[in-house]
Amino acid sequence: MRRRALRKRDARRILSELRALGVEADCDLLERLETEKYALFLCDGFPIALESEGRVVPTLMAVARFRPRLPRVMVDEGAVPYILNGAKVMGPGIHDVRGEVSEGDLVLVCGPDGRILAVGISNRDREALLSRVKGVAVRNLHHVGDRIWRDFSHVLVRGRGGA
Repeated sequence: MRRRALRKRDARRILSELRALGVEADCDLLERLETEKYALFLCDGFPIALESEGRVVPTLMAVARFRPRLPRVMVDEGAVPYILNGAKVMGPGIHDVRGEVSEGDLVLVCGPDGRILAVGISNRDREALLSRVKGVAVRNLHHVGDRIWRDFSHVLVRGRGGA
């Protein structure tokens, strides 16, 4: 596991990308933590974002703290256990979409009770998601119970970390 501070220029770029998503964080120290499984950005020790598929994605901890206005894909109860095991969101499991979504957009995946389960990338636009056509509708990038969640969700319980 490698942990290194980012240069100011790189930190500004990451924080700017997060601001565009609605994560308004300021930090004195932005670090990149690299493991075999993931690359994570820590804002004064708080796990604010991960790098996935060449893009900066807010962690579920950052979503809980900063409440960005990302579109939400609501799934039915039958899809929840699969998503919590890292599965992609399949079209038939979607029962609603809140907000405007285009293919390639970052979305929050929520259970029928509104609880956020995952952050993913939509493979379809809003109308296609609502059509519930078979196939992969959202690629799951980070979900409740994954390695990042297990390693860092304690910051929500204890209120630790900066940002």
